[in-house]
Amino acid sequence: MATPRSCAQDAIACYLCAKPTQSYCITCQVTLCDKCARKHNDNFRHSSHNIVPFIEEEIELTFLSCQLHPGEKCKDHCRKCNKPVCNKCSSYGTHAGHDVMKFEKRVEDKKKKIEKEMDRIISLILEYQNIADNYDSRISNVISKFADLEQDVKMQRQLWHEEVDSMFDKLCFLMQYLKNKKFYALAKQQMDILNMISDMREKVEESKQILQSYNVSTVNAYQLKFKEYREPPEIDISCLNTLTDLETESVMDLNLEGFKAMLKKVSKPVMMGNINLFSTRKLLDEAKEIISIPTEQKPLFRVALVGNNEAWVSGITNTITRVDVQGSKVALFKSTCQEWPADIATSQLGELIYTDGSYR
Repeated sequence: MATPRSCAQDAIACYLCAKPTQSYCITCQVTLCDKCARKHNDNFRHSSHNIVPFIEEEIELTFLSCQLHPGEKCKDHCRKCNKPVCNKCSSYGTHAGHDVMKFEKRVEDKKKKIEKEMDRIISLILEYQNIADNYDSRISNVISKFADLEQDVKMQRQLWHEEVDSMFDKLCFLMQYLKNKKFYALAKQQMDILNMISDMREKVEESKQILQSYNVSTVNAYQLKFKEYREPPEIDISCLNTLTDLETESVMDLNLEGFKAMLKKVSKPVMMGNINLFSTRKLLDEAKEIISIPTEQKPLFRVALVGNNEAWVSGITNTITRVDVQGSKVALFKSTCQEWPADIATSQLGELIYTDGSYR
């Protein structure tokens, strides 16, 4: 660690313009180039400022004045109380007998820690920057994977008759949801890394200013933050696989993040029941009444099941009602349709979906 004298010789930047230093103002304790020294002197021409050549001035630390002993400077630091003290405080005052150290030594030790932390943060910036730069390729990879997945879905969709379109619509909806979820998660992680890099750079600049400061209070109050940057955040780079086990002969098995469905070629048309059942059934020759549920929708146009015990129903009004198997009203939703919903359905997450086919 350099002495105050050698520090003054090393700090060659002007306090105001960063040009090489030629002068030093003892009154303000700032370094100045010749041009700034003249301006400084003109600005304070009504008061006495002692400006001397920089090489002749030995910079001293700025100490606080003791509040208990007027005229005394707090040149010592009480380790027990963690407070600045003057010579009288440590000799026969409230800090007599305490472990006291010279503030020059404390400032020197603190600046060593600050300098060490600054060097370590600088070394971390490159590591974090490399992580941030890799996010672009990761995001592109996710988009590419989902592009392949979308193409795969379209090719398989052409192999089957139009009665299974509703199943593929739900599959594409889930796929888009998962794509956005992955994309925004990676984008947010990238932004967090970039923000952390910006914060570390600001910390480095702040550390540089502290290292050039001779103000005891400023150096003593500086907070070390390296522990906050020591470990980079965990990065989730996992991605989805394309659809697997797709057969072009008699069976097609779809599997995507919990969405499962199997289709088989049969002589009669097939339909998908509730998509959550993940099964196929043959149509009956005649309709069979299992239960009669009363609703307020007369006439009743559309029904969308919610699990096994409830359903959304709609008629010739813009109101969609949720009822249970006893016909009790569970919820009521007023749509934005001009007349009535053209169709209603539920997403895999149980959310209500409706269309206004005549106007949108």
